[in-house]
Amino acid sequence: MVTWQDRIRALRDTGLTLRQLAEMLDMPMSTLGDIATGRTESPRGESAIRIDALYRDRCPAPGNSTAAA
Repeated sequence: MVTWQDRIRALRDTGLTLRQLAEMLDMPMSTLGDIATGRTESPRGESAIRIDALYRDRCPAPGNSTAAA
C-alpha cells in the first residue's frame, strides 16, 4: 500500500522541492512537511485529492512503463 509519505517522497524524487510541491498543491509548506514526515498520517479532503492527482500524473505506476524491455 502506498502511504501519503510514499507519495510525497516519490514526487520529491522527480526533482521537486517541498516548496515547489506546496505551491503546486496550493497548501502551506508546513502542512505538506507534516504529511511528508508522517506527523500527519492522512491529509484531509481537498489536500488528499490534490496530492493523489499530482502523484498519479507525475509518478507512473510500476509495471505501466511503455518502454520496450
